[in-house]
Formats: sequence, C-alpha cells, structure tokens
Amino acid sequence: MKAYFLGFVSLAFMAACSSGSSTSAVGVGQGSGGDAGLGANGGGGTASPDGVVLSLAVGDESACGLFAAGLVACAGRNHEGQLGNGTVVDSQVPVHVLMGATSTSVGATGACAILADGSASCWGTSSITNGKGPLPTTIAGVSDAKEIHVGSDLACVRTGSSVMCWGSNGPASVPTQITGLTNVAELSFGSGDKVCAVQSDHTTQCWSPNETTATAGPLTNVAHIGLGSFGGCAVLTDATVSCWGGNSNGQVGNGSASSTKIEDPHVVAGLSAVAGIAVGYDFACAWKKSGEAYCWGSNDEGAVGDGTYADRYVPTRVMGLDSVQEIQAYGGNACARLVDGSVRCWGHLNSLLDDGKHTSLEDSSLDFNVNVPIEVGL
Repeated sequence: MKAYFLGFVSLAFMAACSSGSSTSAVGVGQGSGGDAGLGANGGGGTASPDGVVLSLAVGDESACGLFAAGLVACAGRNHEGQLGNGTVVDSQVPVHVLMGATSTSVGATGACAILADGSASCWGTSSITNGKGPLPTTIAGVSDAKEIHVGSDLACVRTGSSVMCWGSNGPASVPTQITGLTNVAELSFGSGDKVCAVQSDHTTQCWSPNETTATAGPLTNVAHIGLGSFGGCAVLTDATVSCWGGNSNGQVGNGSASSTKIEDPHVVAGLSAVAGIAVGYDFACAWKKSGEAYCWGSNDEGAVGDGTYADRYVPTRVMGLDSVQEIQAYGGNACARLVDGSVRCWGHLNSLLDDGKHTSLEDSSLDFNVNVPIEVGL
C-alpha cells in the first residue's frame, strides 16, 4: 500500500507507522530545530522521526501527538495558531509546541495540554486563549488538572473530581466551575460544544454551551461516552454499546436509517467486549478489547473505513485493523493508535493529507476521502 504523508499525523508522529488517535515509550531525539530552549511554554523545532506516539489528539484540520518526555508536537492548518509554534503558517511537518505534558486535546482551531505539575496550557483560537493565540499560554486558575478537552470555542478541564470550562462558548472567558457534578471520571465533547461527564457511579451529567449547571444525561451504567452532531453513543459497564439521537445515516446502529430521532438509547447489536467509543460528526466507531475496530453511520466520505462509500446501519469491521488501542474521531475523520504506537487514519482527510495533488493545506479544490485506514510516512 502506498505510504502517504499525513499533514496532521505525519511520519514524525509515528515513525515506522500506520495511522490513529489519543502507546509504547521510546526516546524522542532532536528535530531540525532541536530542543534547546524549548521550555514548558515555548514552541519551535520539528518533531523527531524516531518518536513513537503515546497518544494522539485529532482536530478539525490539525492534530497533536504526545511523545516521550512529554513532548507535544502538532501539524496541519495553522490559520489560528493551532500549531502552537508562534506563527500562523501551515506545516505538514510536526512542530514542537512544549515539553512536560501528560495529555493533549485538539479542537476546531485550538489545542490544550496538561503539564506534569497539573497546570493547563492552551494555544490557537483566541476564544480559549484570551487572545494570546499562537504560543502556548498558561491558563490561570487551573491546578491539579487530570483531563482536558477542546471543542470549537470551548475548553473544559477536569481537576480532581470537578470540572471547569471557559471560552466564547463557555460560561466565562476564565475557567468557571460547572455545578451539578459529583466525582467526575471522564469528559466528552460533542458538536456545538455540548459536554457530558461520566461520574464514578457510572451516571452521566451533561450541559450545553454557556451553561454552568449540569443535568442528568441519557444513560446510567456508563463506562465511556462519545458525542457527535446526531447525538451520542456510550460503552456500558457490561462492555456493550448504546446509541441515541438522529439516525438519518444509521448513526444509532439499529439496522436502519430514518428521519425519526431515536430519543431512547438503543443497544447496538453485535458488539460485545468493547473497550472504547469514538464519535464523529455523523458516524461512530468502537474498538474491542481484542483490538478489532467497528464503525457505522454516514460513509459518504469513507468514515466507516470498510472500503466503500455506502452508509452502514450496523457496526462494520474497519479494514486492516486488529491491534487497536485507541480511536479518536473529529468531523468526518477517524484515527486509530495501534499497539505498536503507530497510527492509521481514514475518512475526510482533505487539507490534512498530502497525496501530491494538493497545492497547499488550504486547497479544497480536491476532496480527499479515504475509505480504508492508510499507512502514513514519507
């Protein structure tokens, strides 16, 4: 299979690689810019081609990888400074953003990372950086951070068992606590910056942009949850999957498509021993503890990854993946991180994937839709 250079998850993110989303540790060498002078909040340099991705955060038109020593490196579109290197110049080569991170998240045009000291640093869209833009900026008022997520114009962080959010789609421009939550274990963002939290008792609480109080979500007995534009899906404590919401492309996975919204969560047939869930704009993917991946829903851009462009109304095996550790989805694309730390991606990769035909990352004259997971590299 031809190896492509993937702008947002290029070879530097995944040396020896294939494509995917957010583990095996390997040292990270210096890139062309080196690491000299790269402080906790300084961008520059390029990512090492011998690094192995520990986790991958996929956004709309860019992505960031986390490497050994907490190096975060990003690539793709950069018109809002979402690569964090102090410029607004697109880069198909991953650039260093900061060191000492423990996790990272990418949204539409911004990104954030949690650092080892529990602080949070963000870059990109002014809506989450208070106008400070293309260089990482420490978010005042955040400490003991455990998990962070970035949407379109909203960022939320889990600190211990509580949650704070901020942004132009948030309750305020500074981190503000969300009430109505108890012992939060996990967060998930959806289209339109809707957020749900899984609590330690496996109940869910959700809230919409600009709200400060969470209300009961659609399910109990939840282990993990993912949100899309249509609604969402959750992995339950028995390792099965339930989905709800719009079903015009089979997103709910009930074997049919309909304009009627599915209000009550529906158990997705054929899925058991599920390890995790990832939900895009109008499709969903689940990976099993055995490493297999299954997707369903809208497939006109190849997001199901089964080698066709036909919508799938039931979980359909993603071609060529049998050692998945994690999947992330955003918009119309999905990426899977494999057990060897490599990554494979599929779906709508326009402006993210260089096949030698695009003149720039901004060139939208060609739709580049990939209906099978592809190996990436130089």
